[in-house]
Amino acid sequence: MNGRGDLGRTPALSHTDLMLSHEIKTGESAKLRFEFNVLNVFNQKTPTHIFNFLNKGAPGQSSTIPADAIDMSHVNLAAGYDYKALLTQTSDAQKGISPYDNRYKQSDLWNSGLSGQFLIKFIF
Repeated sequence: MNGRGDLGRTPALSHTDLMLSHEIKTGESAKLRFEFNVLNVFNQKTPTHIFNFLNKGAPGQSSTIPADAIDMSHVNLAAGYDYKALLTQTSDAQKGISPYDNRYKQSDLWNSGLSGQFLIKFIF
C-alpha cells in the first residue's frame, strides 16, 4: 500500500522431514520394501502470507462489503489521491463503522502441518 515491503516479511520457512525405509529379500531377486515418510515432523506452523487488504471492501475477497468499497468514480488517478481520506468517505465510515479490516498485516496462511505416508513396494 505504501511502497514495497511496507507489510514486513514472513519468517524463514523451515520444516523437518523424515523417511525410514527397509528392504526384505523374499526370493533370489525379489524384495519387499517398506517406507515411512513423515513431512514436517515437528509440526512447525510458519506463516507464508500476510493479509494485505486494508479495507473490508477490497476487491477479490470472498467477504467483500460493498459499503466499505472506495468510490473511485470521481477521482483523477493521474493527479494522485489519498486513499485513507477516501476510506473515511465510505458509507459505513459515515455511520461511524470502521472500514478497516482487522486482518490487515496479520498472518493468514501457514505451511501445512504434520503429515505422513506409508508405502509397501514389491520389487522383482
